Parts: sequence; structure tokens; C-alpha cells
Amino acid sequence: MINTSTILRNCMYVFVTSILLYSCTYTSTSTNTNKVATETSALSQKIKTMVDYQDISYQTEKKNTNGVKTSAMVVNIINAKNIPETDDSLKLLGKKIATELKLAAKNSNEYNTYRVVFISKEQNGIITKTMNAGYTFKNGDL
Repeated sequence: MINTSTILRNCMYVFVTSILLYSCTYTSTSTNTNKVATETSALSQKIKTMVDYQDISYQTEKKNTNGVKTSAMVVNIINAKNIPETDDSLKLLGKKIATELKLAAKNSNEYNTYRVVFISKEQNGIITKTMNAGYTFKNGDL
């Protein structure tokens, strides 16, 4: 005689396992700070005409999520001075900087997105307070 509860339990096991395997995602990310712009010093000076800052850094990020590849070029602007106070104005400044980033890229079509991150760092003794505002722009929007 066939035990229906065993059959149901086995079916549920197969069903749940299938859903878990289907819903799993795998993401790998690599970051590179060397391969960024044709002339980072020239780019940094151009950005400095738009916003004064204490420091600036560039990096590229490549992600692979279940075979879907994306890439981003990122600029981190540290302790910017006299930046706009409204989010809309800061985003507009970020878009202008992202456009310059795209123009400076060796191959502007290599990146899906360009990200501008404004980082504010305050150090008081051994305590460092960090706040940031980041804006991501699609390649086609620049």
C-alpha cells in the first residue's frame, strides 16, 4: 500500500528545494582604483572648478549577478566646500561631475553607470564622523 503522507512529504521537499535553488542569487564584485580615467589629475582639476574639496578618489566597480554584468565608474569627493544644500541642487552638481567622468573615461561605453559620492569626514580625537550623499546616473542619461 502506498503511503500518501510520505509521497506528500517528498513532493513538498522537492518543491521547497526547487524554490530555494531558483531564488538564490550569486553576486561577485571587483573594484579597481587604477584603471579609471585618461588623466585623473586633469579631471580632478576640472572637478575642482565645479566644487572645491579636500581630497578626491576614483574607482571602477564590476559586478556579476547570476551572469548579468554591470559596471560603474565612481568618484568620491571628500570634504567638499560650498556645496548646494538642497538635494535637487546637489544631484544636479553630481550629474555635471558624472558627465565629466564619462568624458574622461577611456571607453565611456564600458560603464553602465557613473556614481558621484560626496563624503563629509570630521575627526575629533580618535572618533571620525562620516556622512555621505551619493548619486548614480545611467550612462545613457549623461
